[in-house]
Amino acid sequence: MTSSGPGHSELPVRRRRRLRALVRHAGLLGGLAVFGLLLALPLPGDPPVAAQRCVAVLGLCVVWWFTGPVPLPVTSMVGMALVAVLGVLSPGETLALFGNQAVFFIVGVFIMAAVMTRTGLARRLALHLLQLLSGSEERLALGVLLLATLLCSVIVSHAVAAMLLPIVLEIIAALHLTNDGRLARRLLLSMAWGTVVGSNLTLLGSARAGLALGIFADFGGHSATSDIGFLDFSLAALPMVALSTAGGWVVLRLAFPPEGVDTRAAYTWLHQQVVKQGSISRRELATIAVLVLMVAALALWGQQVGMGSIALLGAGSLFALRLAEWDEVEQFVSWGTILMFGGAVALAGALERSGAITWAVHGVLANTDTGGLVALAVLSYAALILTEVASNSAVIVLMLPMALGMAGDLGIDPRMMVFMTVFASGAAHVLPTSTPAMSMVFSTGYLRSRDTLVAGLILNHICWAALMLSAWLLWPMLLSLEAR
Repeated sequence: MTSSGPGHSELPVRRRRRLRALVRHAGLLGGLAVFGLLLALPLPGDPPVAAQRCVAVLGLCVVWWFTGPVPLPVTSMVGMALVAVLGVLSPGETLALFGNQAVFFIVGVFIMAAVMTRTGLARRLALHLLQLLSGSEERLALGVLLLATLLCSVIVSHAVAAMLLPIVLEIIAALHLTNDGRLARRLLLSMAWGTVVGSNLTLLGSARAGLALGIFADFGGHSATSDIGFLDFSLAALPMVALSTAGGWVVLRLAFPPEGVDTRAAYTWLHQQVVKQGSISRRELATIAVLVLMVAALALWGQQVGMGSIALLGAGSLFALRLAEWDEVEQFVSWGTILMFGGAVALAGALERSGAITWAVHGVLANTDTGGLVALAVLSYAALILTEVASNSAVIVLMLPMALGMAGDLGIDPRMMVFMTVFASGAAHVLPTSTPAMSMVFSTGYLRSRDTLVAGLILNHICWAALMLSAWLLWPMLLSLEAR
């Protein structure tokens, strides 16, 4: 008889823990080794001393970001400190880069998302929309996908995933779906993939977009009139978001075909939850008004006034109108993410100012005759692969500075490099390590890696194809119209 005792069942868990510990220890030592070697060994092309030191700091951070021996925010802070300690930049210059406007834009976005969650407004919107879109197995799955995508236009994506996951699990329980049922897996992946795709829809949907804008703002060689506005970003993202949403629905339907589940129980549960919410409160209406005004101001005056300034004014008005209390909001804001992005922006700025980007770009392009679209294709595909195994912010810090440095030599508008890097680094649909949403749905026990291996890779390539079509047909026209 096969043993089924607790020791037998805990063995795989213990092995996974040992493996993770081994990776962390190897990453810790490996990062320090890379740092030391890059500092000590002569590099090709004889880069300036400051550039070589900055590359060494980047090597340390990349290894730690990928292997996770210390938390991501701590890695960014260590990298920023080393930039100052090694004399790459003065302490004042380094801290000034940390105070980039994009960091404060992210702060404002997190506070707005926290208030929408805390007041119950986000849950109210989710329940009402999901009730309207439910009614059959197909409509329920499509409703979850569309709802997750659309909510990310006003709420940061990981907050959307955290809010929708309990609702989806309640629907699964109301329908008495089992772990091996196709509909349960389809609903969970619809939620996860919807937030992944929707995170590209507006600047409010992800913190990585703010990180990329911060790196772009500190990068030399572009004029004040070539900044990326709120509408510019959304228009550039629209084809990819539309094609990826449609592609995700088709891929999920083929991977998890309908199984004839009667969804009336789910509709009944949703109706009961909507009734429990009661009438919309004045606090929720006021929050909607502030959100609408903030989005309008970002679209109309974001480039002139600064998106960080507008986001902070919007966040401040929430407190001034007594729509939020600091103690309530503080626990919902991802301060670690903000620290990480501030440090990442500082490191990227140091790479550009130290001459490391110029050295790296000349080394890459010296013996190549690469066209603009080919370079975009290679960079975006590399980002697509890396973001499955690493933080998307780490991918942006690793790739965007070099991409911006290459833009001039390749005759590409640097804003296209920003679009390509942000959108490609957000297209992660395969592994549980890729995004918080994917980690959440895998933690429920309904999904296994084989459920997303083929389907997720197909959707990744749909996203990549949509990006290349946009870069070829839409983005040049969009940016030329803005220049006029």
